[in-house]
Amino acid sequence: MLWELGDGLKLNRGFLDIIEAGTDIKFEHAHNAKWDKYTLPELQAFWHAKYMLEKMTKYGKEFESAPRTPPSGWASVLYLYNHPMIKLAFLLLKNAPQRPTQKSRRLTHRKQHSGNPDPLRIA
Repeated sequence: MLWELGDGLKLNRGFLDIIEAGTDIKFEHAHNAKWDKYTLPELQAFWHAKYMLEKMTKYGKEFESAPRTPPSGWASVLYLYNHPMIKLAFLLLKNAPQRPTQKSRRLTHRKQHSGNPDPLRIA
């Protein structure tokens, strides 16, 4: 279904590996003894496919055209179809300057206002 929705676009290999691992199992009575080993791949495949369908439905209703900066859910759909825009987004994120975290801001503030050159050391 996802392949058909993508109008024949090639699906991401990692996604296909998950789907194949979860759908290539013929359940047998002996699998009950190792329930997790045999059922978790099926559930993982189901959850991945469900997530993609939910995101396609959600953003298909919300977007009239492709957003300049895709939300993470839409980015996952682009990744599913190996879209070149997602590769550009990953490249931009990789090279973007890092924003200071709340912790680093507190440390900088303490260093500037405590008179202690090492904010992690108690004076």
